[in-house]
Amino acid sequence: MKKRAAGNDAQGPHTKRMATALDATARTATKAIEAGRMPSELDRPVVLSLLMRDLASPGASAAAVEGASGALVQLLEAEDGAAAAAAAELLAAGALPALAGALGATGRAPGAAARVLLSLALAAGDTSARLAMIGRMADTDGMLSGLMATLQNEDDPEPAECRTLTAHILSMLAFSEGAVARIAALPDAAATLATAALSVHATGAACLHMFVTLLLQIAGEGAARAWTPEAMTRVVDVMALAADEVEVELAGLAMITLQRLALAADAAPRIAAHPAAMRAMAKAAVGAEDTDVRGAAEAALRAVARCDVEAKAAVASALAARLVAGDAASRGRARALLRAAPLSLPSLAVAALEGAVSLAAGEVAALKAEVEELWSIPVNTRAAIVELATAVRGRPG
Repeated sequence: MKKRAAGNDAQGPHTKRMATALDATARTATKAIEAGRMPSELDRPVVLSLLMRDLASPGASAAAVEGASGALVQLLEAEDGAAAAAAAELLAAGALPALAGALGATGRAPGAAARVLLSLALAAGDTSARLAMIGRMADTDGMLSGLMATLQNEDDPEPAECRTLTAHILSMLAFSEGAVARIAALPDAAATLATAALSVHATGAACLHMFVTLLLQIAGEGAARAWTPEAMTRVVDVMALAADEVEVELAGLAMITLQRLALAADAAPRIAAHPAAMRAMAKAAVGAEDTDVRGAAEAALRAVARCDVEAKAAVASALAARLVAGDAASRGRARALLRAAPLSLPSLAVAALEGAVSLAAGEVAALKAEVEELWSIPVNTRAAIVELATAVRGRPG
């Protein structure tokens, strides 16, 4: 027993010295990569192994984790495409289980692993190579559950980026055969996605679009039940605001998200009761220059209108407002949508509606002009008028 204990004591310092040497070598490699000096083809496997050791080691410092993650991303995003693809293949062959394990850890390792995983998928090569890499990632034990756990990680120095990256990776992995079913089978999957989507770190439309898409993939029409009515209003708030963005891509994502939500039975009535969302959808359906955005808005309005009578009235009201707005083409599209199913309003009814809206618009314009005229009176004069009127009202008859 004593000899065995002595042997263990002798091995302890040796192991510590070896670990110290590996740490020093990893730091040297990290600094070299940060300076733009990439490892040779011969050294690449060793360097990747050292960097993964720093990233996935439970006892690694925050600085070591961040340094390793940054160096790995630089290797995978190298200008030399062949070198980046070779690094991706080497990393995938030996490090996917370690990356999955890092996702389920605490501290900064999950966010660091997520950054590496996204670069890994993009560095794989052409489209077919990327799809194959995504399949390997999705099939790695613990990968999907680790990504879901990372959505709840609050220790990352950039939590907004971390959640967005994680949602992006989950969205890519969802294309892999059977991945959606495996995500749906994870405990509280829908609730985790819904909570992460409404986090203060994930309020952007682009990120919400990914979460909504994932929720619909795993929960179908019941996706809306993952949110409370108040939470759903927040989701629609973000999308309605984004729908008015000048950036076509973001506005398109917002419209597609509203369309997908509208197709979920529980969400359509909530969208119908959201004036800003209805205005944004009607405006895009008749006036958006991008045909994809316009098509998504039209589909969203039809989905809401099919919900119930009140929702149908909300859609008709939103479209009626567009009968006196925009150019002749957009007004014509508004009339066409009012006449088409599921609203199916007769032409006479559309004409009457247009007349009523025009009259209301004229009254509003007249009232606005009157208010502007009043406000054009100097402040001192207005005050004197108010004072005189008060005195007159107070004088006994």
